[in-house]
Amino acid sequence: MKPKKRLRWWIAWTLFFSTVINYINRMTLSVLAPVITQQFHLNHSQLSWVFSFFQLSYAGMWLIGGVLLDIIGTRLGLALAVIWWSIISMLTGLANSLTQFAFSASSWE
Repeated sequence: MKPKKRLRWWIAWTLFFSTVINYINRMTLSVLAPVITQQFHLNHSQLSWVFSFFQLSYAGMWLIGGVLLDIIGTRLGLALAVIWWSIISMLTGLANSLTQFAFSASSWE
């Protein structure tokens, strides 16, 4: 009985921490808006485009995410989501133009 109990807690904590990391990562875009605006010399209109791309991709993934998880399974789906999110987060740091930054921000979800 003990292995099952430990496994359940391990799954629960893994899901909890992946959710916490997800929320922190999503909030960094709005918290760093002044720094992003200054670094890329953006006006408010351009920054709104970056936020819009992010929100549209986020909404789009909510629409198709459940279907994808039903097709590939939750275990593989979570693993692929974490890998995708990590790669895109790293690529965001390499962006050096508005277009690259907007693309990487829209690929987060």
